[in-house]
Amino acid sequence: MNHAVADINAAKTESVEMIVMAYLAAWNEADDQTRRRLLELAWCETAVYSDPTARVVGQQALSEHIHAFTMRYPGVRLELTSPVSAHHDCVHFTWRATDGDGFTLREGRDVGKIARDGRLCDLVGFFGV
Repeated sequence: MNHAVADINAAKTESVEMIVMAYLAAWNEADDQTRRRLLELAWCETAVYSDPTARVVGQQALSEHIHAFTMRYPGVRLELTSPVSAHHDCVHFTWRATDGDGFTLREGRDVGKIARDGRLCDLVGFFGV
C-alpha cells in the first residue's frame, strides 16, 4: 500500500474512532440534553440500534433506551476494550459495562455501518463475546 492510501485510511479510522467515543460517551452521560448532543454528533437521525434486548430507531429513541438502561443500572459506565476497527463503511469494536464499583456487568461487541456523513447509521450489539 502506498503512503498516501495509508494516510487516508489512518485519517478515516481516527475519525471513526472519534464517532465511536462520542457514542460511548452518550451511554455514560446522565444529562438528557448532553446525551442528545453527543448522539447528534455520532448517530444518524434514522439510525437503527439493535441488541438482544432491544431495537430502536433514531436519536431520540436511542437516548430514551440509554436513559432506561442507566436507570436500571445506576452508576453504569461503558468503556472501549478494543481498538476501533474500520474499513469501507463498516466499524467494529468491543466494550465492557461496569457498575459504580467497577464490577463487570456485561461485555459485548458492536458491528455497524458508517453513513456518508461519517456518523453511525446502523449498529448491532452482541453480548457475552
